[in-house]
Amino acid sequence: MAPTATNHINASFFRDPTTAWLGPDKRWRVIIGSQIKDKGLAFLYRSKDFVYWIKAKHPLHSENYSGMWECPDFFPVSTNSRKGVDTSIIGLKTKHVLKASVGKTPHDCYIIGTYNVTADKFIPEEGSMNGVSALRYDYGKFYASKTFFDSARTGGFCWDGLMNHRLKKMISRRAIPRGLWLDKSGKQLVQWPIPEVEKLRAKKVNLPSKLLRGKSLLPVSGITAAQADVEISFEITKFEKAEVLDPNWTNPQLLCSQKGASVKGALVLMCSDQNRSSLNNDNDKTTYGAFLDVDPVHEKLSLRSLIDHSIVESFGGGGKACITARVYPTLAIDDEAHFLCIQLWN
Repeated sequence: MAPTATNHINASFFRDPTTAWLGPDKRWRVIIGSQIKDKGLAFLYRSKDFVYWIKAKHPLHSENYSGMWECPDFFPVSTNSRKGVDTSIIGLKTKHVLKASVGKTPHDCYIIGTYNVTADKFIPEEGSMNGVSALRYDYGKFYASKTFFDSARTGGFCWDGLMNHRLKKMISRRAIPRGLWLDKSGKQLVQWPIPEVEKLRAKKVNLPSKLLRGKSLLPVSGITAAQADVEISFEITKFEKAEVLDPNWTNPQLLCSQKGASVKGALVLMCSDQNRSSLNNDNDKTTYGAFLDVDPVHEKLSLRSLIDHSIVESFGGGGKACITARVYPTLAIDDEAHFLCIQLWN
């Protein structure tokens, strides 16, 4: 029989099984998202034949005050390669990622750690943040993601629903599939659109390098902004006017909202400002932000944005931080959508 909620579990807080994996004892395992009071947890079930499932005595992992864990995910990642790792692999060259869509926030949060297969427990790495403070797949509109595996990569995609008040209905969408791997520090995931996306490119426009001073407006002709794959990189030559990061700045989204997307601290702050995305004030105009772990002294700053009509997915620092936004322009639609590069620099 399939895993079912027991008497002490509210059946409405018991859903979204992960992809099953096979342990070294030849038993299948699967986790299911749940909530007991305000504790979020991932129940663990085992099976010998993939038909009859028995609940383990303890969850794979739990976190107080985090609320319901929807669409949990649990998978290994390589510590020395970007290639995908089979879901049953356990070893010294792998770490494990536990992800949950935390309904209280709502965000897709993840923790990096190790999997004790003997005790069937997930152990977060020392210093990692749990629950609603954990790292996020995406710092914009991104929820209910799931991973997949093939021989080339571990990847993921998400579903998200948003109420459009003008149309008075739920607008759903799926994000572009992303490859997932550990960054060189081993402390966070890097995400990047799968290479197949580049086959959708139809017309290429190259802009020459340019020295930017003050406010620069750079129209980009030859393409429509309704659908575009935009990559930009730049180097910083002087840091005298760069704003020093205040230790009290712990909420990048709030910081972007207060200072605007042109904040001087953009060396470490990635913003997605929807404030001017539509003339219709009924549409959501939330400003999103994420701290970007880059070293502008020794590496270029880069940004890639995939634009598909109402969806904008941005990847900063080669995928170290991602922000997905939903925009509903009133006038800039289809061929009336134009691309303009605006650089604000002090």
